[in-house]
Amino acid sequence: MARPYKTGIDYFPLDVDFFVDDKMIAIAGEFGIKGEVAVIHLLCAIYRNGYYVEWNDRLRSKLDRELPGVSVDLLCMIVDRLVRWEFFDKSLFYSSSILTSKGIQRRYFEAVRKRKGDFASLPYLLVSLPGQPKQTTITAPQRSSNEPTATDPGIVTPRPIPVPQPQPASQTVQPVILGNDENTKCLNQFFSDENRANLETFMMNLSLRPDEQDRLRSLADTIVNEWNTTKTVHRDYADWARHLVRLMQIKIQEEDKYKKRKEPRPSVTAPSKGEYHFDGGFGGQDI
Repeated sequence: MARPYKTGIDYFPLDVDFFVDDKMIAIAGEFGIKGEVAVIHLLCAIYRNGYYVEWNDRLRSKLDRELPGVSVDLLCMIVDRLVRWEFFDKSLFYSSSILTSKGIQRRYFEAVRKRKGDFASLPYLLVSLPGQPKQTTITAPQRSSNEPTATDPGIVTPRPIPVPQPQPASQTVQPVILGNDENTKCLNQFFSDENRANLETFMMNLSLRPDEQDRLRSLADTIVNEWNTTKTVHRDYADWARHLVRLMQIKIQEEDKYKKRKEPRPSVTAPSKGEYHFDGGFGGQDI
């Protein structure tokens, strides 16, 4: 019996400057150490599979188990940022939900250069392989006529990928929010009197008192300043507000957990003789 062909690799090179790369600094600035660890797990999933991996419910569930404290929603936000900042290839992600890049593929094929196989027929290639013609189109595997798809009856996708679907060039919506001025306008709109009802509901959901609005505004300013630094793009105000709300929820929950860990245990002072006396039995002041 022939030995099965291995597609993945057992280890991959990690540059010593990986964490000081601009894209990783942006991820760390927005998501902290959770974002950095999630990126490493994503790269492991890709190289374990080969040079790409499909961003589907199975992978999201697997990473959800591997990363305690990192929700699926947070994972989707991290992947969304990685795609926007071109850590992963945009065209393959938006068209086929594939996570890969030219750099990932170059490192993979360098690692498997001694393997034998027909590399010319591999799907989702972004790089030219030695002895092969230059890639001009993205190849994708053909679906079998019997293979179920997301549109088949009975197939349910509980967690759709929170990214815009590709549209024809003439109808593509261009990002409209980029830079300090646009972010400032959206920030003022978010905290305006017209949005007061939504803001109060949001604060109630976070168990914040009305007098803690300054804390919320300060946190929003910090997030927006990070967006200005990383030149984060949003499609419109609704997209901008949705990401702001989600990040504020995450950061406030983390702050509250940190405060609870740092709070000292309440001290119990024994009553003096003048404050307490025993009346006998189990009633009176002994209850």
